Amino acid sequence: ALLVLATWRQILAFSPSAGLLRNGVSIDGMEIRHSRVLRRGGVGRLPLARERRREGRAVLKMVENDEEGVCFVKPCVVERKIRRLQREGGMLPNDSDEPFVVDGELVLENSVVNINSPEEDETKEESAFLRAGPRAELAFEGKEACIGIVTCGGLCPGLNNVIREITMEAHATYGVQEGKVLGIRNGFRGFSDKSSPPMVLTPDSVENIHDVGGTVLGSARGGFDAGMIIDRTEELGINMLFIVGGDGTHAAAGKLDEEAERRGLKMVVAGIPKTIDNDIKLMDRTFGFETAVQEGVRAIKVAKVEAKSAANCVGVVKLMGRHSGFLTALATLSSNDVDVCLVPEVPYSLPRLVDHLREVCKHKGHAVVTVAEGAQAP
Repeated sequence: ALLVLATWRQILAFSPSAGLLRNGVSIDGMEIRHSRVLRRGGVGRLPLARERRREGRAVLKMVENDEEGVCFVKPCVVERKIRRLQREGGMLPNDSDEPFVVDGELVLENSVVNINSPEEDETKEESAFLRAGPRAELAFEGKEACIGIVTCGGLCPGLNNVIREITMEAHATYGVQEGKVLGIRNGFRGFSDKSSPPMVLTPDSVENIHDVGGTVLGSARGGFDAGMIIDRTEELGINMLFIVGGDGTHAAAGKLDEEAERRGLKMVVAGIPKTIDNDIKLMDRTFGFETAVQEGVRAIKVAKVEAKSAANCVGVVKLMGRHSGFLTALATLSSNDVDVCLVPEVPYSLPRLVDHLREVCKHKGHAVVTVAEGAQAP
């Protein structure tokens, strides 16, 4: 099944409950198809209705929803006991001492619970996610696995780190055999270009690639053909395909998963989100975000120097962030040089902005503005 992964530490959990078997696998009564990258802002949400009961039990009812690529075969009910919240820290104790994720565990998007709310509260709809992490049972034994890694789309800091850690973990932790981790060159186009064979990745060959920018595999846009790619993976013996990319790449990964299922193949398609916008739900940091913030701070410093060099000059720095302003906001806070920060989550009034900048220039003689690409006035 298509598995969307957020960090390399969550990648190698080769288990059925992590979504690594065919679509339609049943997990504690939940029969699940596939889901897209879950972004802050609501795209690809997993709707759950939580019902409060006096017995101290919560019922999570999965709702059928085909919108935005989320598809559940049938509604289902998952029950779990709600223990009393501990006063210190408000944390719930773990059910097991084992270092594995228990099948059927969900992570609620809203983890804050009001213990003083009346039991008669109306049922409200919430979002939740299957919990990622290592399982006690593996879907593939290491000696059976053949891994393919492909990087698509634009460059992002940390791509080589992802390639390196998949390779290292596959060999050191899961016992994947030598020569069974293959890097597909130049994005999806590498599947059709037989003059450029896959790169064999070993712990020795990837040891120092994290010190190099870009991606050692090369990257490209386009070249996608689901039938051709699945043909090539069968030819190469790949049964675990890790695809690193953005929205378009993950849409393509979903089509590859569907094609593999149609053919009845025992194959995993795992998507690794590549976004410097840091807009993945429940993630503190996406790879490349911190480097992007550092570069944003450098641009802000340059804009300030330029602005101070002329009377009443306004320096404007536009940063990435089509739907979220995390990059722009953190670069702004890190620099301490910005007078106005505009992000997509907060609409602004253009006349009021102009009036404010006039006042800032009157007082300081210059101003610095940061703006995320998706910020706009209503």
